Amino acid sequence: MHTEELASVQALADQLKRLERKQDFWLSCREGVSPHGMKMKIATEKIENKDAATVFDTCYVAASRDIKADANKLLDDYSLGLRKKKVTSKNVAGCVYILLQSKGPFDPVAEHESLARQ
Repeated sequence: MHTEELASVQALADQLKRLERKQDFWLSCREGVSPHGMKMKIATEKIENKDAATVFDTCYVAASRDIKADANKLLDDYSLGLRKKKVTSKNVAGCVYILLQSKGPFDPVAEHESLARQ
């Protein structure tokens, strides 16, 4: 998975603005992890019991002083994406990240069926 560290949470917002379909992303956060550290952790990240790297091919990550506030602000401004609810993290420092699938529109049902056949 291609992972890119961005300069700010606003730069994450800029990436979300570029999406054609507002549901084609997963946004989350990790407390106590630097963006560099997240680059290492994303390889083993699970999204609803699936390896993130099998579903998504791009990760943008940015440092945050308040991961819950920043993540939920982005979700309020750009939609929940593929999430069912807002993040429940604590209001602490860490990083916020978005996962994208750059191969075109993302169909979570088709992706789930594809993973089930493997």
